[in-house]
Amino acid sequence: MFAKLLTLIIIAGLTALALLLTRQEQIDTVHEITRLHHRLQEQRHAVWSLRNEIANACRPSVIEKLRSMAPDQWVEMALPQTSTKDQQQNSMKPDSEHVEEELRYGG
Repeated sequence: MFAKLLTLIIIAGLTALALLLTRQEQIDTVHEITRLHHRLQEQRHAVWSLRNEIANACRPSVIEKLRSMAPDQWVEMALPQTSTKDQQQNSMKPDSEHVEEELRYGG
C-alpha cells in the first residue's frame, strides 16, 4: 500500500513538473513574440522617419535651390526606352491615345 501511495505521489509530482515546464515555455514564447513585435514597431518607425526625411529632401523647392547652387552638376534624366513589344502595342492604338501619351510623357 505504501509503495502504491509513493508511486502515485511521484507520478503526480512529475505530472505537475511537466505542466510547469510547458507553462514556462509558453510564457517564454509569448515574451519572445512581444519582444519581436516591439522591435518590428521600432523598425517601422525608423523606416517612416527615413521616408519623411527623403520626402523633405526631394521637395521641388529644395531641389531647385540645390540646382541653382551647382547647375553644372545636374543632368536631365531621359524617359526609359520602350521595348519593341510596347511599340507594337502603341502602333495599334488610335491616334487620340498617341497624342495623350505624348502629352503625358513629353514625347
